[in-house]
Amino acid sequence: MLRDMPCGEGNVVHYNQDIAPLMHKALKNKKWFSFAEVDIFIPKELWPKFEEMCPFFQNKEVPVEAVPEHMLEYMKQTNRNRGKGKKLVGSLEAKRILLYAPLLEWYLDHGAVIRNVFRTIDYQPRKIFTWFVEEVTEAKKNRRC
Repeated sequence: MLRDMPCGEGNVVHYNQDIAPLMHKALKNKKWFSFAEVDIFIPKELWPKFEEMCPFFQNKEVPVEAVPEHMLEYMKQTNRNRGKGKKLVGSLEAKRILLYAPLLEWYLDHGAVIRNVFRTIDYQPRKIFTWFVEEVTEAKKNRRC
C-alpha cells in the first residue's frame, strides 16, 4: 500500500525508433514509472527456468492444429467441445502487450528482453495510500493497549 501509484493525467508517447535499451536502463535506474506497450520475449536459454509456468498471459485464438492430440482425445471422451473464441494462453513471448512498470521490471530482472516499444503512458509516481496505512497502523496500536 505504500508503493508508488500512477497519478495525474496520463501522457501517451508513441515511438518509431528502437528505445528498448533506453527503457531497460530507465527501469533499472528507477527513472521511469508508468505503462508501456511492448514486444517482449524470454531468450531460448532461459526457457527451462519458466517450464513450470510461462510468464506472459494473453487472450488468443488457438487453432485446432495447436491442441495436443491427447487433449483432443480427452475432449471427445468427456463429450466436450472446444468452443469458439479466444483462450487465455501462457507464452514465452508477447507482442504489443501493455505492462505496468513494476511488472516489466520484474520480467527484465528475470531475463526477459524487450524487442520493441510502441508507446508509453506516462504518469507521475506518488504514494497515495499513506493516510490509509497510517490509520490502520494507529488502529492496531490502540487495539493492543
